Amino acid sequence: MPEDNFKDFTAAFKQQEGADPGTYSPEGYDVATILLKGIDSGAKDRAGLLDFVKDYDGQGLTKHFKWDTKGELADTPVWSYRVQNGKIVNNGEISGACPADGGTRRASGPAPRCRPLRRPRTRTPRPPRG
Repeated sequence: MPEDNFKDFTAAFKQQEGADPGTYSPEGYDVATILLKGIDSGAKDRAGLLDFVKDYDGQGLTKHFKWDTKGELADTPVWSYRVQNGKIVNNGEISGACPADGGTRRASGPAPRCRPLRRPRTRTPRPPRG
């Protein structure tokens, strides 16, 4: 996700902690904010927070948060980056990314599609000949 979307967070984090935020610090902030909103709404236990999160629909720093009936994020943006002159540069969001249901992109063909994940094949080593 591009840092441009949360420069204020990055600056506040640096000021508070004296270091750059970690890779998933913005997501951690988003999720903690959602849980605190749940507590503010009156949730007093795990079950209450779970009910709050199931119905939550709001924009965070990093993405829009809304969960489907399976408990997965309804929309999971995927970002592309490249290294240019020794720095990581944002290429932007990859459109048509697979949903968060375990699917994978199939790049072949005129219209890339998602397909279910398959278990990797495991090979049983053959005994040496001889």
